[in-house]
Amino acid sequence: MRRAKWSTVVIALGVIAALAIATPSIGGSLKKLVKKEVSKQIKKAQGPQGPAGPDGNAKAGARIVGADASISPGTAFGGIETSKSAAGGYCIRVPFTPKNIVASVHESTHYARVRLLAFGGGFGTCAGSLPGYNAWVTTHLLTTQAFSDSDFYVLVN
Repeated sequence: MRRAKWSTVVIALGVIAALAIATPSIGGSLKKLVKKEVSKQIKKAQGPQGPAGPDGNAKAGARIVGADASISPGTAFGGIETSKSAAGGYCIRVPFTPKNIVASVHESTHYARVRLLAFGGGFGTCAGSLPGYNAWVTTHLLTTQAFSDSDFYVLVN
């Protein structure tokens, strides 16, 4: 009976020694396997829908068609009006004094710049084409920075 206990102890020590030697080599690949499996499971996971965000505070806005400064149907709100001053130049008028105006171009090949009249920005031909205008938006090619017509979105508050 004592012999059986000693052989069990020897076998147990042998197993422990074998595991101690093998663990470092298995550990690295085991880590990779676990990471791979966890990332696979997380990739497919989707949590519950979050709460609705706060309503925006824009008082006026629209999607402007760059070719003629017309407003895309169904996109205007807040009494916004537009006119075209030149290639890539657009006059914006709203029925209030704007604090901020943001323009975002529709095409990835262009960028937009905004000048509020209240802060000294503006363009001479806007006074004739849209009296009482509040801002001037320009759209430019990314490659050359030249004025160029582009559809854009505008929000004013």
